[in-house]
Amino acid sequence: MDYEAENFINVIESEFDGSVDLVFDTVGGETLVESTEITKPHGQMVTILEPEGAWGTAYQKNLGVQMLFLERARRPLDALRRLVDRGQLDPVIDSVLSLEEVAEAHDMVEGGGLTGKVVLDVVGS
Repeated sequence: MDYEAENFINVIESEFDGSVDLVFDTVGGETLVESTEITKPHGQMVTILEPEGAWGTAYQKNLGVQMLFLERARRPLDALRRLVDRGQLDPVIDSVLSLEEVAEAHDMVEGGGLTGKVVLDVVGS
């Protein structure tokens, strides 16, 4: 889904019969609060960013809201790599840059509008 071209609430309403059990927010801002509209009562919401907005609806629907700090640990990354190697996970990559281009990579991520992840090639550097 292109979050800049499509309204995620409309997509959820049409693709998932109006609501979901779990929301995992990687966008930030008011996205999580807006997601309370399409989260089932007693559903779960997780964000990796600082959420904003008014939380009255989450309270009224008895939603669980969790803040997740992403830790840099090898074990989960190895598990993801195995999924990719087996063809069970197909990551969307916007750009591959050399380690020397790390400042450009940061600018791209901070600028938004990417269609996938920015990957730093540390082996080829």
